[in-house]
Amino acid sequence: MAARGSAAATASFAGALDALFKAGRRRAFSRGEKLIKPGSSTECQILLSGLASIRFGNPAIEVDLLGPGSLLNLGALLKTNENEHLAVALTECETLAFPARLLEQTLSGPRDATLLRYVQERMVQSMRAASCHLNHATDRRLASWLAVATELTGGDEIRITHAALAALLGVRRPTVTLALQMLEGEQAIWSKRGRIIVRDRARLFSRSCRCAESRIDRRRLGWRRVLGQERIASGESSE
Repeated sequence: MAARGSAAATASFAGALDALFKAGRRRAFSRGEKLIKPGSSTECQILLSGLASIRFGNPAIEVDLLGPGSLLNLGALLKTNENEHLAVALTECETLAFPARLLEQTLSGPRDATLLRYVQERMVQSMRAASCHLNHATDRRLASWLAVATELTGGDEIRITHAALAALLGVRRPTVTLALQMLEGEQAIWSKRGRIIVRDRARLFSRSCRCAESRIDRRRLGWRRVLGQERIASGESSE
């Protein structure tokens, strides 16, 4: 009985998201562009492709890394329409944009519980990132970041500079360069100008802190699985 109820809820959610998908408009962003800025916002965006860095503070430190299928404006889910964070495109990105009021109208009522599960997932990820930043060495945090980023993109290559990685991790550029050289020496990666290629994922994981596996495992229970909406990540409707 419970299984049938869960299936019905998922189907209801799928139909609701179809309505959002049809009403939204696609937006393209270049690497480095700001997707979301702190302050009030009446617009929501779902990431369809690419990587987005969620940053907080001054200087801004990364507190989460998002891939396709992620909602960039959590304030819309909480019906405040307030953003306390900055979202930056780490790669070329495409989003689906629509008015925040439409999200509230379409996904209100019984579906709120599913939305709150997603908010909880994002909160856990941010807390895990903060703990990792305080408690783990830079080389392990870097290895974890690369593991999560390549998991989200589904590939082995990330186009990013040493300076950009240093800003994300809150360290100096030479520190990142040294950590990358260590990973290269262990044949876990290749580091070229503006590009990092994972050579041996098992070795990369062996150098990362435990946060990498935990973050990846939790992401598999993230919004796309909760909603059963893999089409969001691929940019396709259910029709």
